[in-house]
Amino acid sequence: MELNKILTNFIIFAALALNIEFVLGDFDNINEHNLNILYIAIVINIISTIAKFGENNELGNLIVSSSILALVQLIITAITWFYFDNYEHNLVENSREIVSIAFGALIFNSLSVIMLIIDTTRLKR
Repeated sequence: MELNKILTNFIIFAALALNIEFVLGDFDNINEHNLNILYIAIVINIISTIAKFGENNELGNLIVSSSILALVQLIITAITWFYFDNYEHNLVENSREIVSIAFGALIFNSLSVIMLIIDTTRLKR
């Protein structure tokens, strides 16, 4: 067992889990989505993206690309939340838009994990 790989995989799975944690709930009820979970998800996704930069194959490049896109979408989610809460003062009315952006990040984090599993099984052959 390689401790480095274990920690990297743990962080990648944690990024996906936190993204799921934020997205789960009613899209129209912003009170079911925790802003602190979003911030933690962004930090873990940053760490996850940095950890993925060691990949040197084509599938590894796709994994990094999907991770960067998920990170960008989570950051856009936080900016959108901040904007609707502080400038438009209609956070509740726009909760669907906020959670939908985070759902896009969830899709790309899921793709990243799927490609990681494919890459891992390919290495064992």
